Amino acid sequence: MKRKLSAFILIAITVLVLFAVFLYLNTRSNTAVSNSANQSELVTPTEAPELYPRDCINKGSQIEVPSKYAVHVFRRATCMPDISLEKVRIVGIAFFAKGVDSSYDVRRPIEGILKNTGSFWERALDYKTKIRTEFLPIEVRGSKYANEYSPDQITLEIEKELNNKLKDRDLSNKIVTIFKQNRSEKIYKPSAEEFLVVVIFAISHAAITENIPAFNFVDSAVIGIAFVPLEIEPLMTWPKISYENVVAHEVGHTFGLPDQYWFAGNEWYDPDPKNIMGLNSWKPLSQLYLSDMVKKWSMNKVK
Repeated sequence: MKRKLSAFILIAITVLVLFAVFLYLNTRSNTAVSNSANQSELVTPTEAPELYPRDCINKGSQIEVPSKYAVHVFRRATCMPDISLEKVRIVGIAFFAKGVDSSYDVRRPIEGILKNTGSFWERALDYKTKIRTEFLPIEVRGSKYANEYSPDQITLEIEKELNNKLKDRDLSNKIVTIFKQNRSEKIYKPSAEEFLVVVIFAISHAAITENIPAFNFVDSAVIGIAFVPLEIEPLMTWPKISYENVVAHEVGHTFGLPDQYWFAGNEWYDPDPKNIMGLNSWKPLSQLYLSDMVKKWSMNKVK
């Protein structure tokens, strides 16, 4: 009986010792992870990697470390590098879904929209930025109808045409790089010399019905790239019907600026209908402005 009791005690002690060792090792592992996370949080914006998670612009508090630049990308969280907006190049690409009449010449309205968008952002950023705009001299016609496309599928078809038709190989390579990184849900870190923005005008005819839209996606943008689905008929009436405020709003997102219209939990909400990042409806750009609430974060004016 004593032998059985001794054996039981020995087994119990062994189990307790092993359990204590397990707890010790687990505590050390968690401490290491916590220390690693803390170190990550302390990384300065200039030490951010060339590629960083696309959703990092929606996380974390604003960075109060002064930028090296008079005007820069709106930064949030340490994963955002310090990106200059002192020189910006906005490039427009027209993508035609299957079925859009090839006789339409969209150069004039799109060049006008891009020019006015560039002028707006120069004014909105207190003329601390120089923006040049251009409409690429290529025609990209899709092989499918509008409602069969996603934004990523559009960029894939544009890439083929860029490789075949765009003579500026350096620009072509930069655009393709932005497309590929966007599809992998990463954001590129552009050259300090010039911030490149690609605006894709996804063109279709009118929506099939109220419940079947022409394109199955809405205006959207991340750092460096914007998608603007629009209909050919109203586009050709420019400037009578203008998409300029829509394009300018999305270009604001390519600069990292947040939406300022109301939705639950939006800390940046601004009810002013003349704020470009709010619900500005169809107001002309000449009546709109950028709210100081977000503007100060892109112009080293935070105190």
